[in-house]
Amino acid sequence: MKQPTNLEQLAHQIQGQLIGSNRSFSFYNTVSIDSRIIKKNQLFIAIVGQKVNGHGYIQQAFEKGAIACLISESIQTHSNQSLIYVKNTIQALQLLGKLYRHYFSGLIIGLTGSCGKTYTKDIIAVILKQSGSTLSTYKNYNNLIGVPLTLSQLTPAYQYAVIEMGTNQPGEINQLTQWVQPHIRLLLNAEAAHLERLHNIEGVAKEKGDIFNYLRSTDHTILNQDSLFFTQWKNKILKKKSAITTFSSHHQHADVHASHIQSNSTQTHFQLHTLKGIENITWSLKGHHHIGNACAATAVALAAGIPFHAIVTALKTIQLCSAGRGAMTFLKEGTLIIDDSYNANPLSTKAAIDMLSDISQPIKILILGDMTELGQFTQQAHQEIGYYARLKGIHFVLTCGQSSQWASISFGEGAQHFQSKIDLVTYLKQHYLTSQVALLIKGSRSSKMDQMIELLNKKNHTISDHFSSI
Repeated sequence: MKQPTNLEQLAHQIQGQLIGSNRSFSFYNTVSIDSRIIKKNQLFIAIVGQKVNGHGYIQQAFEKGAIACLISESIQTHSNQSLIYVKNTIQALQLLGKLYRHYFSGLIIGLTGSCGKTYTKDIIAVILKQSGSTLSTYKNYNNLIGVPLTLSQLTPAYQYAVIEMGTNQPGEINQLTQWVQPHIRLLLNAEAAHLERLHNIEGVAKEKGDIFNYLRSTDHTILNQDSLFFTQWKNKILKKKSAITTFSSHHQHADVHASHIQSNSTQTHFQLHTLKGIENITWSLKGHHHIGNACAATAVALAAGIPFHAIVTALKTIQLCSAGRGAMTFLKEGTLIIDDSYNANPLSTKAAIDMLSDISQPIKILILGDMTELGQFTQQAHQEIGYYARLKGIHFVLTCGQSSQWASISFGEGAQHFQSKIDLVTYLKQHYLTSQVALLIKGSRSSKMDQMIELLNKKNHTISDHFSSI
């Protein structure tokens, strides 16, 4: 397969038909699905989404300098504009992603897991950037659209690529792995997440374990020795005779592990053990779960040939917490807000509670929205969170949503359930917004707990029709 040099050749390779001028095409100008930020001579792909149809933005893409547009619907354009008609633009994007992967000669890391993927991906990217230009998955574009879109950004300018792979139904990790073909494969964990379609934790483990499909003997695998499914995954890898590096947040027999973990309100200290050396690390990321992410990232970097001293330097300077992912801010009243609202499952919620329990503020409050996609385990999972919060010394649990009330019930005295976020915020403002309080905000993406931050920062609220659905 030759690299396409004009639009007709490109159309042929993605099973499309060129309409209009057959212009010369520079393969490494890459593609875009967002007409607002498309660059000159990029290829615009009109994705048909649930809320937005990209075909409505064809002219905007051309005005921004798109060399051509991939379409699956009839479009009226000027005679000097080039279109590539395909049956399905998402499938065409996936074919493009495979093309870009085929021509990429750098090192590719693929990772998956129920929790910690995005943080670990970011840590790996920070380390690799010390040694060479690195492409990594934007935000959490880790699905059947996001992964090929990331692959389509691969150019000879990059030496490394870190590709995050997610799933919520059987078969997705297998498909993504087939496209990505990673040289280094990291499986972080398998926990109770997306159980509606994966049915149970064993189904999650099987789906995540598909990252080891299409494994070559020259590939390197990174495995979490703390996982209940460690042996199951290891046996699958051994059949392919691929190299294995193990990591653990505490297991002393793992190739990469941590010890002497200590946290305070602003820093975490731990000792990092590897086959290449031992080093004391102090960083600003809160929460013991990030130690496991650091060990996983270190194992990946060592497998990639990064010197240990470069890994240590990167870890000591890393600062990754962002809005929705553990960022800590203060309200004007002095109340500490831990914004971990981007998403939630039982394991990540317990990890966030651990982080809250280490905070120095004397009053610790968990604000919890629903954890979704848990199927028949929904009630049990929320009850366990209530029990866990009580066990970890959390003083109050305030919940909002349909399922989260089970966490309040199991927590018992000190818990309260609210019908709306505005009611919850009003209650907080009346009772708890002082410098003595730390608030942890957590919930699945569909719970929209990030709205709590906006409401808490409002000087005044009026309960209106606008907020009645929040």
